[in-house]
Amino acid sequence: IGRLENDLAMLEARFESLRSTATELMSATAVEEVLAIVTRRATEAVRAPQFLLAVRVEPDAPLRMHHTGFVSDEAAWEHAEAYLAGDRSNSGSLVIVDVASALNRFGILAAAYPGAGGFLPLEEELLAAYASHAAAALEVAAALEQTHRKNETARALLAMASTLARAHTEQEVADSLVRTVPDIVDSTVVTVLLRPNA
Repeated sequence: IGRLENDLAMLEARFESLRSTATELMSATAVEEVLAIVTRRATEAVRAPQFLLAVRVEPDAPLRMHHTGFVSDEAAWEHAEAYLAGDRSNSGSLVIVDVASALNRFGILAAAYPGAGGFLPLEEELLAAYASHAAAALEVAAALEQTHRKNETARALLAMASTLARAHTEQEVADSLVRTVPDIVDSTVVTVLLRPNA
């Protein structure tokens, strides 16, 4: 009975940690902050030496990753790419859950024992709950990032319109485009070719 009481107390503490994670995530506004919170909190709730959270905020966006317990960033990247591709082979115990909402599948949250070890049945459920929290927080953080980008684009377009309205020569128009287009299309190089009048 004493062992069962200890196990119950441990699980209660883990679920309390999950609840406080939800509270902490409500204040997160950046994607990297969300990833750091979820990874840190998952390591507190599920017994495993390795954790990996790998997500894409948008389907064509670069992979963002947080990890702990891997020998190097390169090793973590290799595991992330393999897990995302569906490879679940591992030389130990492995739990991988999707980080997904009703609208988006962002990536995966994984916990691993590279050698011997294993997971309690409820640990996979806990990890899935952390992944759900991550997905909900990523929806909000991604929306905030997208709103910020749209705001920057709108400001750049207004600045360009204002500058173009004051331009009197082709060269002034070209100079204005070279200065403002990089902010609008997220580019580092812009070239404007002026064709001489025939």
